[in-house]
Amino acid sequence: ANQGTSANSLSEFNSSGTAISSSSGCTGGGLGTPYSVAIDGSNNVWAANEGNSKVSEFSNCTTAVSSTGYTGASVPEGIAIDSLGNVWTANRGASTITKLSSGGSVLATGSGGGLSGSQGIAVDGAGNVWATNPNTNNVSEFSNSGAALSGSNGYKGGSMGLPVGLAIDGSGNVWIANHNGNSLIELVGAATPIITPLQAGVAQNKIATRP
Repeated sequence: ANQGTSANSLSEFNSSGTAISSSSGCTGGGLGTPYSVAIDGSNNVWAANEGNSKVSEFSNCTTAVSSTGYTGASVPEGIAIDSLGNVWTANRGASTITKLSSGGSVLATGSGGGLSGSQGIAVDGAGNVWATNPNTNNVSEFSNSGAALSGSNGYKGGSMGLPVGLAIDGSGNVWIANHNGNSLIELVGAATPIITPLQAGVAQNKIATRP
């Protein structure tokens, strides 16, 4: 995601790190100071645009699915896709999260749960949504319908300092990147695993085999 008035674009690279997109990048689709990107199950690329509070979708670098961008977010800085293809944004401007359908329609808006200047966002194996809150040094959890699961103060601990990034590993551990302190925090087993042991065994063809 490339910011700046002359560089509201996305760049695409191959697995070797060589640029596939042109020098001007992928443009259009309502891009406006894009902050983060996510890729859905159909390999469509989604971008959160903090500059114009819109969400953009591309099927490839030269084809924007969202003509002028999808509305409903408020200074979105984080973006994630759930297992059903719904798109979630962390809205720093309104301290909310927004759920969009795969077609760009607003399905739900979540508030409370400790949200404050929300920035990073991720979805766990149960479809619950997690967001970082740099304003209050905590993280929030919501159901897939947008209902707050964390209390009004969110989840704290581990010396969080301006938590901005968030990811959930296959075992359900929540990883948080702290802007202050240059550190990572792991909340062990806090979220629902994305891949259960049985699913992992089937995928790797290791059922009933010794490790």
